[in-house]
Amino acid sequence: MLVNNILYVIILVYFTNNSIIYGCPSQMNNDCYSGFISETQNVQQIDTITCKADLKQNWCTVVYSPQTQESIPQCGDLLGEIQDSGCKTVKKMDGSDCLFCCCKGTLCNDPSVFLNIASNRHLYLPNNILTIFIFSITVAILANWGDHLQDVGAPNYSCDPVLFKKSASVPKSVHSLRPADIKHVMALGDSLTAANGAGAEDPISILLQYRGLAFLAGGDKGLEKHITIPNILKKYNSELFGYSLGIGSPDVWPVSFLNAAVPGAVASDLLGQARDLVHKLKSHPNIIDMKEDWKLLNIFIGGNDACHFCNHPQDSPKTFADQIGEAIQFIKDNVPRVIVSLTGMLHLELVRQIDRNEFFCQALHVDECHCESDSDYTSAQISKLCNAMQDAEAELMTSGRFDTTDDFTVVVQPFFKNSTEPPRFANGTVDISFFAPDCFHFSQKGHAIVASHLWKNMLEPVGKKTEHIELGVPSLPLSCPDKTCPFIRTIKNSADCSKYYTPPAN
Repeated sequence: MLVNNILYVIILVYFTNNSIIYGCPSQMNNDCYSGFISETQNVQQIDTITCKADLKQNWCTVVYSPQTQESIPQCGDLLGEIQDSGCKTVKKMDGSDCLFCCCKGTLCNDPSVFLNIASNRHLYLPNNILTIFIFSITVAILANWGDHLQDVGAPNYSCDPVLFKKSASVPKSVHSLRPADIKHVMALGDSLTAANGAGAEDPISILLQYRGLAFLAGGDKGLEKHITIPNILKKYNSELFGYSLGIGSPDVWPVSFLNAAVPGAVASDLLGQARDLVHKLKSHPNIIDMKEDWKLLNIFIGGNDACHFCNHPQDSPKTFADQIGEAIQFIKDNVPRVIVSLTGMLHLELVRQIDRNEFFCQALHVDECHCESDSDYTSAQISKLCNAMQDAEAELMTSGRFDTTDDFTVVVQPFFKNSTEPPRFANGTVDISFFAPDCFHFSQKGHAIVASHLWKNMLEPVGKKTEHIELGVPSLPLSCPDKTCPFIRTIKNSADCSKYYTPPAN
């Protein structure tokens, strides 16, 4: 494993030393297309992301070309100029520039990952050679995540058998929704929802989206070995659909399914994700009955917003919540029978407590979360911001704007609200196994622990939900629905469940 990590040092430094990381445009112009092609093919205009690389060479190219662009050189013709991977400026017919980019190696495995690198959109990868070199060397020498990759399952989950039953008839009200009534699970969010690095055994694998392990959208392993919301719900409804499986990007349907989360996303990106999600729902009428089926939409967002707030103070917590609200409203306008579960903002100041004793994490976080590493931005300021973002999220639920019909509501799950300490061992040291190798994203163990607390929150009445957890300790045994109110809890059924009670199926 040490040899592997040293090899990753070389790979990381190699890619960091090429213009591919920050040498490409922040976004494509309207007259440019993007895509991947094989090095053996002619350059074509491409408007979808596909990879036709030679698996033996593991070589793809991404091309930015205008509609009228004539063929431009192949990667093989540019090796001397771009050193196997990187971007090169090429002239369009009108004289302006677009970029020709190619990659070789690990970063080509996932086309969307490389596209994000090439387009430099919210990328979690340092642009400082020394930073990433120090980080990687330290990981190689001092850490060995592959030997410490842990997980948490719930092999003996049981409740009163009647609580596993669906309703006697399909509920007409979202406030009468039993866990077994949910037919589809969906998700919006950022890299934590995409589960970047959840199964990573080395630093470079942070780029991979382990969607099948995501706490609110993954279906890998089964509940016995890995706790996620879908894995729990499958115990109530074995025909549950929409959860992610395996590793891949949001545009790979057999992996992502109804998890539309995009790594690097901020709240303003959720509306685009919502549109993508609606398109996916409408594209599979043979699986999804839009009108009749009940759907759970999990949302978790905010880390990237908070990480860059010190540079963009105009992006207020209210703006943050309004942008989430826009996405939710789009879902409400286009998708009937949805209960939205919004996981409240995580306290980012706890990351600083990890940095105190983890030198390599501190080095990486300089680029991964700028405000967290900005010494002029105090922990008190970060905490105040996160509290304000949590309060703004709560107003989405309490405002009543999403409670105007019986088939839709929003519930905020606040278990992160007062959780400001990282997971620790009994001796006070930080339990790094909760995190991926970048000490920022959750490991598969972290996802499982978070899922156990989210499930508990979902079954707790509004106003009495847990608002503080120990991050390193799972909520076990897993919660069961309340026998007197066996529904996913909402504002209305928390106030008076008797009004919404319906019998279970025989």
